Amino acid sequence: MSNLKHRVLLKTVYSAGLRLSEAIYLRPEHIESDPSRMMIRVEQGKGNKDRYTILSRSLLPELRTYWRKYQPGEWLFPGHKKNRHMGSTTAYQIYKKAKKKPALPGAGVFMH
Repeated sequence: MSNLKHRVLLKTVYSAGLRLSEAIYLRPEHIESDPSRMMIRVEQGKGNKDRYTILSRSLLPELRTYWRKYQPGEWLFPGHKKNRHMGSTTAYQIYKKAKKKPALPGAGVFMH
């Protein structure tokens, strides 16, 4: 994906095993990048439970690049208004659009 925000959103979902609905509610303080921790705090996930998941070492540099470019503020993935998180419909549309594109050249040949 060429859009950095969309790519980082989907990589965060995939690498941390999050639901889209959990990712859009992430705040910058939920990312614990200290090398001794490397965790993402998920608040009020499935069943309204808080949990921790792994912060991938390969995701961290992209999160930092994303942070420097967008400086998101209160929400890690803000919507059109910075004081609101990205909407679930928007996140799902990003997912659907990415799903249609083959990840590797020629990968679409095997998909029906």
